Amino acid sequence: MPIHIAVAAGMVGTVTAADMTAENIQTFKTFAFYVPLALIVLSLLVFAFAVKIDEKMRARIVDELEERLGSEEV
Repeated sequence: MPIHIAVAAGMVGTVTAADMTAENIQTFKTFAFYVPLALIVLSLLVFAFAVKIDEKMRARIVDELEERLGSEEV
């Protein structure tokens, strides 16, 4: 993915830092920092509001894991 960010920002070939325009720099910052940050925040919100594990759910998960791991032992 980093190569795609560089291409989108015009950082290809023999381009030097002096050749970078303000628009190229903003494109790089957006795709390299702000988009991943937004996705991280979105995933945190989904996890916080959609995933609910109470004691009953935890007990069921533990039981299933013990069952699976117990049956795999030789």
